[in-house]
Amino acid sequence: MPTHIGPENFGFLPDGDDDSDLLATQRGEIKKYGFYLDRPYYLMRPEVIESIFYFYRITGDEKYADWIWEIWQGIKANCAVEGGFAGLRDVRLGREGGLIGKQESFVFAETFKYLYLAFVEPNVISLDDYVFSTEGHPFKRSFSFNGTF
Repeated sequence: MPTHIGPENFGFLPDGDDDSDLLATQRGEIKKYGFYLDRPYYLMRPEVIESIFYFYRITGDEKYADWIWEIWQGIKANCAVEGGFAGLRDVRLGREGGLIGKQESFVFAETFKYLYLAFVEPNVISLDDYVFSTEGHPFKRSFSFNGTF
């Protein structure tokens, strides 16, 4: 998206599938992006950044850090408000599409935690020593990970 932020939900349509249930704009999005926006809003959920964080920590491939940085730039440009951050009504339009006037608790508890962890030394909450809960809480492993299961 032009905002560098993904929507709450998007869909794919395999080649040859009937697209008659889609809106004309969604058919256009499939041609442009390869997918369509089902719910174009953004609530600042952590899952995408969290997934990319894991890719980066595990592989060390800088492209993942670049992706996270682009998302962060999109968040700063489009979601920052006085006193916090707000979601977007439409990731295609950014601030011009309107803001969602609330900040969810997971923004700092998870979204920003994974942003931060992507750019600190890997030994800060090392994935060899910690595992994260579904709510982003780090739990110390009983045994450090030695690369085998």
